[in-house]
Amino acid sequence: MAQKNPAVQIDPETGFRGQQIHPGETGYDDARAIINGMIDRRPALVVRPTGAADIIEAVNLGRERGLPVSAKCGGHQVAGYSVADGGIMIDLSGMKGIVVDPKNRRARVNAGALWGEVDRETQLFGLATPGGRVTTTGVAGFTLGGGYGWLSAVHGLAADNLVAADMVTADGRLVRTSEKENPELLWGLRGAGANLGIVTSFEFALHPVGPIVQAGMLIHSLENAPAVAREYRALMEKAPEQLCTALAVVQAPPAPFVPPEMVGIPVMGIVALWVGSAEEGKEGLAALRAIGPPLMDVVDAIPYTALQAMLDGFAPSGWRNYHRGQHLSGLPDAASTRS
Repeated sequence: MAQKNPAVQIDPETGFRGQQIHPGETGYDDARAIINGMIDRRPALVVRPTGAADIIEAVNLGRERGLPVSAKCGGHQVAGYSVADGGIMIDLSGMKGIVVDPKNRRARVNAGALWGEVDRETQLFGLATPGGRVTTTGVAGFTLGGGYGWLSAVHGLAADNLVAADMVTADGRLVRTSEKENPELLWGLRGAGANLGIVTSFEFALHPVGPIVQAGMLIHSLENAPAVAREYRALMEKAPEQLCTALAVVQAPPAPFVPPEMVGIPVMGIVALWVGSAEEGKEGLAALRAIGPPLMDVVDAIPYTALQAMLDGFAPSGWRNYHRGQHLSGLPDAASTRS
């Protein structure tokens, strides 16, 4: 049996109720793994808290020992900031819990929830807030990083919809932040990133969405991609904000709507959502569906939760990912031409 490293361990006398996992112990490698398989960092201690009190103990230990502290929710952050190499990694995955207040259009979400879990609960009332485009995206990292989702063109970023939060500060205090309580801290959480503390729960504003929406994916051949991109640009420059889309060159995933012979082949995909009634969406999406025409058209009246899960096959755990990008104010011809 692997021996614990007592040098980095929360004293059980503090009342700590969560799990502590050390290098060499069963489950350690799974606990430190994130979606990006390129990240191979080794925390000195992985903590799985049961609540805010456990998080406070972990933060206090890190401060007293001068160790870096990181927080992991869904583990989608491609650079691996959720894994503190040689430090204390707080794995929030056990802190689930979502409470929806349909009358006031609010949702209180614990820090370990994933967006697919949030959507499942809010859609019971035909409500949603801008969330991740993959169901396994963590609520915490997505929100504190700004959070641009399918609804953002109409309802803003996830951070814009954050109305309150509970968080543990670096000095080990649990504080409440809202427009009335510590409002400057809420201002920071809405755009300054994830380094102000560890949020234990979020409160979001909700909006009427679904449960049925006009949405889906259009797939074009890579040979037609330059022409499709130019037509897409011309349409979107004058499209209403209710037409929310994304265009990308991707490998066709092993999804039910992709023929087996196309799986793994680079294609151009356009994902689209009409934020409004499904009936209005038929007309709103017509011009987009006419571009090309596409090899596959799987735009239809579908559950909003199905749209949110549509890209799950593009983000499997363990793939080695390296990302780089460039911000453009438009889509020039040079960007839509294959070299």
